[in-house]
Amino acid sequence: MAPVDPLVEAFRPFAAALLAAFREETAKHATGDEGLRYYDRKTFPWGERAFERLTGQGKLRSFKAPDGKTILVLRDEAHAFIEAQEGARPRAPRPPPQARDLAAVDVNALSPAEAHERAMGREPKQGPNTQRSPRRR
Repeated sequence: MAPVDPLVEAFRPFAAALLAAFREETAKHATGDEGLRYYDRKTFPWGERAFERLTGQGKLRSFKAPDGKTILVLRDEAHAFIEAQEGARPRAPRPPPQARDLAAVDVNALSPAEAHERAMGREPKQGPNTQRSPRRR
């Protein structure tokens, strides 16, 4: 009989636990029972804002968890709602933003303050001497 390595013996319980967990997970996936039974706002497939909007409008039936704070929705009901939306008419596309009507400007001739104002989307102040606000102490 060959001698047994102590390292192999030390990892034997870990390997058995890992195998048991693997079998349990594959059995869940085989029966279609994967994951949570409920969705909260952080785990909802469409995101947090959609969860809050749909539960607030009453389109998804929801209830409070025993902690009194968390709002929950049954996973099966959420999936049924999502599948019912597949035939819904898509939202109309938004028109592209219109380009601003600005006169052509030689940006090399601008002062740093004028260039900054233009970069911020504001018209630069006119005149060589601009008034500064008084310094507060």
